[in-house]
Amino acid sequence: PPDQIRLDAVFVALEGAAGPVECIDEVGSCSRAAECVTRELWIEVQAAVMKVLGSVTLQDMVERARKREGNFAYQI
Repeated sequence: PPDQIRLDAVFVALEGAAGPVECIDEVGSCSRAAECVTRELWIEVQAAVMKVLGSVTLQDMVERARKREGNFAYQI
């Protein structure tokens, strides 16, 4: 049911890793990953995005669309 499907699960299923930069999920992809201060920031960004996505369901999105567009039909 749409009210039980969170957007974080949809995102990971469709896109795979949610990291905005490769080194978050694959530390070996960058020789400087271990000491990189921006990597730490990107990890925080990823966590924040996943927290927001995890707080929203498909049903929530349908309700947002209905408010914006009036009558809205969807199919899964």
